[in-house]
Amino acid sequence: ALDDVTLLAAEDRFRRPPLEILDGLLGDFGSTRIAELGIPGVGLLPWDSEAGAPSLLRLDQVLTQVACQVAPAASGALGLELTSRSTGLLHEAAGWAGKPGAPQLTQDECCKWFQVFVQHKIM
Repeated sequence: ALDDVTLLAAEDRFRRPPLEILDGLLGDFGSTRIAELGIPGVGLLPWDSEAGAPSLLRLDQVLTQVACQVAPAASGALGLELTSRSTGLLHEAAGWAGKPGAPQLTQDECCKWFQVFVQHKIM
């Protein structure tokens, strides 16, 4: 998996999140930069299982399987309906993300994160 992370970094896939979403992630120190792993059930973007980051792809698949196994119990015991999960995120925790130069939150990105946060898909 470390080789996969090195590949993500070399391909400049990590990006600083807009300040407005930091508190919804892991805060200033926990989400200095993030890399989206992929769409659940589809895989890593833009990679497939043959090229790119096989360890992270497998980890993402395991997380999806865990979510599917937990869903029935969460429904009965907690009254939660788990119908989907968010795109996997890899967080780099390296210092304060709120320093000058953080990207502006675009309308498209705002809509994307709104859907994630309103449905509590990041837990």
